[in-house]
Amino acid sequence: MEGIERNRGVNYRTLEQLFKIAEERKETFTYKISVSVLEVYNEQIRDLLATSPTSKKLEIRQAFERTHHVPGIVEAKVDNVKEVWDVLQAGSNARAVGSNNVNEHSSRSHCMLCIRVGANNLINGESTQSKLWLVDLAGSERLAKTVAQGDRLKEAQNINRSLSALGDVISALASKNSHIPYRSTS
Repeated sequence: MEGIERNRGVNYRTLEQLFKIAEERKETFTYKISVSVLEVYNEQIRDLLATSPTSKKLEIRQAFERTHHVPGIVEAKVDNVKEVWDVLQAGSNARAVGSNNVNEHSSRSHCMLCIRVGANNLINGESTQSKLWLVDLAGSERLAKTVAQGDRLKEAQNINRSLSALGDVISALASKNSHIPYRSTS
């Protein structure tokens, strides 16, 4: 989802498209765009843009119906695609990675990019706020193939457990169940 400088991924291209639209509409709208980059590592949320690690536990909260936020995370204001690339690289560099028998640079976490867009209509004065979450899920791991031990085993088990919980949520949503197991990680 991140890509490399000469072949950029969906995260960068999404923001690049937002700036293109903002430029096309500059006569009638002003836009403020900011991004946050988080990872879920061993069932803990980490702010990948924080300049110093925090001991404060970060949690995803539901503010309004269908609106989620993480109190205390860094929101980096971006004014152009160069700044976007710098912020995404900073987040990527802070991400937990490790090696196993299958992949030398395996991501050990799920990564979430939150894009917040504020728009002001210059004609009628109306303003709107939008959020877009782009999620890069760590791949499931076959423990027999990776021969994981110690910390790598714990990471793999947490990755697999969270992917299974996500599957349960998607299944419940698709079946229109009255109970959606959002908080289940067992």
